Formats: sequence, structure tokens, C-alpha cells
Amino acid sequence: MTSLSSSKQPLVDSKHNRNSLFSTCLTESAWPGMGLFGESYLLFSVGLLKPIWEALYPDCFSEINCPRWLVHSLSYGVVIGVILGMLILGIISNVIGRRKGSLLTASLMSIGSLSLVGVSFFLASNEKLMLTSMSFSLFLFGIGVGGEYPLSASSASERAMAEMKLKQQEELERENEQPFAPNENALDSRVTNGSFGRGKRVQLMFAMQGVGIFVNTIVLTFLLLLVGGANTKQENDNQNLLDDRYTKESLLVVWRLNYVVAAIILFTVLVGRYFYLSESQVWRDDNACRFKVLDDTAVAKYPLQAQDEYQEEKQDEVSRDSFSITIQMLRKHYAGRLIGSSMSWLLWDVAFYGNKLFQSSFLLALTGANSTLLELSVASMLNAFVALLGYFGAALLLDMASIGRKRLQAWGFVVTGCMFCFCGFLYERLSMSWLMVLYLASSFFGQLGPNATTFVVPAEIFPTQTRTMCHGVAAAFGKVGALLAAFLFPFIRAEVALQLSGVCSLVGALLTFFFIPDTTTLDLHELDRQWWLTIAGKRSQYEGPANEHISLWELYLGF
Repeated sequence: MTSLSSSKQPLVDSKHNRNSLFSTCLTESAWPGMGLFGESYLLFSVGLLKPIWEALYPDCFSEINCPRWLVHSLSYGVVIGVILGMLILGIISNVIGRRKGSLLTASLMSIGSLSLVGVSFFLASNEKLMLTSMSFSLFLFGIGVGGEYPLSASSASERAMAEMKLKQQEELERENEQPFAPNENALDSRVTNGSFGRGKRVQLMFAMQGVGIFVNTIVLTFLLLLVGGANTKQENDNQNLLDDRYTKESLLVVWRLNYVVAAIILFTVLVGRYFYLSESQVWRDDNACRFKVLDDTAVAKYPLQAQDEYQEEKQDEVSRDSFSITIQMLRKHYAGRLIGSSMSWLLWDVAFYGNKLFQSSFLLALTGANSTLLELSVASMLNAFVALLGYFGAALLLDMASIGRKRLQAWGFVVTGCMFCFCGFLYERLSMSWLMVLYLASSFFGQLGPNATTFVVPAEIFPTQTRTMCHGVAAAFGKVGALLAAFLFPFIRAEVALQLSGVCSLVGALLTFFFIPDTTTLDLHELDRQWWLTIAGKRSQYEGPANEHISLWELYLGF
């Protein structure tokens, strides 16, 4: 009877998992990813709204009335803010925790979005003041966006770690109760690569970025349809607009409503986090371990000191030792991983942000010089939908041991690089239909591969104490690539930009192959065990599975 009951248990668990899949996705992916949804909705609308701004302010964007640096500050100002946010908030969140860090990022994004709404309503009549104010608002918004990256990735990964630990404890309890329990390898396989594994959870949350981009194109298309056609051609002949179906007032409505929607989303995220977001239990446990290990180190420095005097000084001592030892150990043992994750993200963002922030230029070249605003918006929506399929495709592949993070990133780089190169080098020879197919294919494989994995990998190859900091550094390097694209892409032809994107992707594949370890089946608690033995000067005593999940570079160095 016991054996029969045991054989039925997986069926019950499977039925329960299917019934709770929707609620799990909602609570563990959709809601935690709303910050990424809101930031991508607003951030990537810069490229989509640029044709509207060019129509509203033709003399300014043609650099007749406005200096070049002011026009381009819309693109590179926000990227500079993102870089600062990733570095500063990534480091701070290691100290203040995931909850306070997430509230800080949501506050900055909300303030920035509200400021953008105010600019669109009250400063639209003064083009220079409008551009200056909007650039500053995007910079402030970008700081919040920068913090959102390391915090959302680390928090999602740590939620999966906590649930994995709980499942392991439940399985061990069940093993003690049942005479024919599953073996240890089967346990590891179910927990790590289950129907809702760690990689899938992080990626489904990150997919909310793609959902935000797609929803933004839908909203923009709907608004253009709503206000278009109500105006006659004669009303617009003297307004130098890109599309003669829209007046200045109607385009202002599209611009303003688009940013109002973004502000509502981000303010909702802030309120929701304030009332419902709890602190990461993994961070709590690791923080307690950090002070215990470093406290023992500090105690040794005060063997004869009075206890009360020591208590007054030990907090500062522990804090100073914590940061200095952390940097020292990272440089010694994790430099290769930081280089690999940072440079591969940099190279990808040259291609990714270069295409997104200046997507209107590419789509205009693909759809024709006489394209209307609505046609450009529809083309953007199609591109965003294809890319969104890549986001969800990555969620299906990340937890497969035969594919995993490293292979998906490397081959994604290769395929995407080839697509970009085909588009660039055969730009004049291919028909418009083939060019569009290749461009859309590059969007799909880019999201399926490097855009997903460059976000997931830094959250899994570093220990908890350094996770948000290292993820922030890697992401900041990525946005340096975006900044390079923001400076470079406006001054080169579309085919040259595509060629450059292809070369960067292929180099990224090489970096991934040599410097990135595959942590698909690794319990990340093992990284923490290895890390704290390293801090205590006992790294050689660690003999767990983390020693097997290393990169080729670390293998060469003998780690």
C-alpha cells in the first residue's frame, strides 16, 4: 500500500503544479517584472516617438535652431543615467537589501516619468527648453532603470534559490518517511530543472521588458489610428509634418498620452512594492553569515579590549573589512567571470540598443522613404512581437541541461551576428522583403540568445554578497556599449550599423566560449559556501559541485 501511494504522489503534484502555474507566473514573474515592463515601455518609446518629435520640431531636429548635442542628448543622456544607476544602486543594494533598493529604483523611475509628462504638457511650446528638460528627466529616469536591472535579476534568482532550498528540505523529509525514496540525482534534476526552474523564472520576469516594448508599440499604433484621419490634407500642407493626416495638436496628444500611460504604470509599481514587497530571505541569511565571518575576524584584532568599547567600534570595522575583502577576493577569483559577463553584455548592447534607440531610422529604410507614421508604428509592432517570441523561447530553453545558459548565449551571438552581417553586407543586393525577414530574424534570435542570457548569467555566476554589485558592473559595461551606439549610430549609414552589430555579436560569442561558466544545474547556495570559505581563507577545503562549473579560462588558470 505504501509503494502504491508513493507512485501516485507525483501525479498529484503534477496536477497541482498545472493548476497553480498561472498564479505562479503572475506572482513570481509578471508582478516582479512590472518594473522592467514600465521602464522598457518608456525607455524604448524614445526611438518610436522620435519621428513625432521631428514632425513637431523640424527646425530643431534638423539642427537649425538647436545644437547637435542637445538633439542627441535624448539618446545618450538616458544611457548615462542607466550606467550610473547600475553601478551606484547595484553596490548600495548589497548593503541596504533588495526591498529598499527596489523601492529606490521605483521612486526614481516614477519621478522621472512624471517629469516627462509635465514636460510634454507645459514646455512643448519652447523647443530648446523642452529638449533640455526632457533630457534631464530621462537622465533621472535612467538612474532608476539602471538599478532595476541588478535588483530584479538578483531578486528573482534568490527567490528561486529559496524555493529550491525549501523543496530540497521537503524531499528530504519525504525520503525519511518513505522506504523507496528517489535517489539524490533524481532529486537534483527535479529541483533544478523542474517545470518552473530558476532560469525560467528569471527569464519570464525579464520577458516583461519585451512585453513592455510590445505594449508600447500597440498603444502608439492605437493612438495614431485614433487621432489620424480626422484632419484634412489641406490643414497640414503648411506644417511640414511627416504625415499629412496629423496636425500638431493631434501629435501632441499621442506624445502626452503615451507618457501618461508610462507614469501610471510606474507609480503603480512603486505603490505595490511599498505595500507588498518583502525582503529576500537569501540576502538576509547571507548578510547574517557575512557579519558572523567578518565579526570573527574583527574580534581577533581586539583580544584585550573591553567588550563595550569593542561593540562601539566593531560595526565600522566589519563594514570596512567587508568591502575591502570583497574587492580583493573578487579580483583574485572572479575577475574572468566579470570580464566575460561585462564585455559580452557591452558588445551585445552595441547591437541591441543601437537598433532599438535608433529603430525608426532602420524601419524607415526598410519600409521606404515615404512611409507614414502609422506604417512605421505597425512595422515597430511587428518587430516587437517577433522579439517577444524570442523572450519566451529563451524561457523554455534556459533550464535544459543540454542547452543551458552558455550554449544559448554563444550560439545566439553567432546566429544573430550572421543575420546582422547578411543585412549589412548585402544591404544593396537584397530585396526589401528579404531584408525585412533577416532583420526580424535577428530580433528573434537576439532575444532568444544574448539579450536573455546577458541578463540571467551575472545573477548566477557570483555569490550572493556580490550579486547585485557584479550584475550592476556587468550591466553598466553593457550600457557603455549602448552609449557607444548612441554616439556612433546617428552618424553612420544603416548598412554600416548593421555590419558593426554583426561583428560585435561574433566577438561576443568568442568571449562567452572562454570566460562564461555554465551554471544551469548548479545550486547557487554552493557558490555561497565556496565564497565564505574563501573569505575565511579556507577555499581549498571546498570540494562541492561549484568546482565543476567553471569557465575554460578558470580551467586554464587551475581554479
